[in-house]
Amino acid sequence: MIESTRQDTFVVTEELFADRGNRFVNNLIDSIFFMVFWVGVDYFFSFIYDEFGHSTLTDFYYNTTLIGDYAQTYALQFIFFFAFEVSTGKTLGKYVTKTIVVDTYGERPSNKTIAIRSLIRFIPFEAFSFLGSSLRGWHDRWSDTYVVNENELKNRKELSSELDQIGVPQELE
Repeated sequence: MIESTRQDTFVVTEELFADRGNRFVNNLIDSIFFMVFWVGVDYFFSFIYDEFGHSTLTDFYYNTTLIGDYAQTYALQFIFFFAFEVSTGKTLGKYVTKTIVVDTYGERPSNKTIAIRSLIRFIPFEAFSFLGSSLRGWHDRWSDTYVVNENELKNRKELSSELDQIGVPQELE
């Protein structure tokens, strides 16, 4: 059998990008589910407080300053986005719109990249970074990630793979 020496690599192109409508729906659904997650965490701490009274954990959660409240919110938001995107490459909104987060080569980004992507969301006015001509916000551009249509990505990668096989000798059975 002759091995191919071609090293062609699939690269994400703009045609695969999720459109503004999908990005808006992703944000809307993710915001709603984050609020539900946040209320669930609040109920958890209320239960702990009601059942066990004061503890270091509940005192930390309930007796914070405004800065502490922001820190807790950002920590929960980081956990929410990081957990979903590391485990599946998708948030709940992306499941609905059939989009996925990928790197330049259409693969799942590393955990470090997802962490960076999640942290960039905390930059003030980051949500407005979508208002320009780009379909990629700061958390996409600065982490070198893309939100793409999942089915179209799969189809393009298969086509790219098939085209790469043209002219490559195949072993006959």
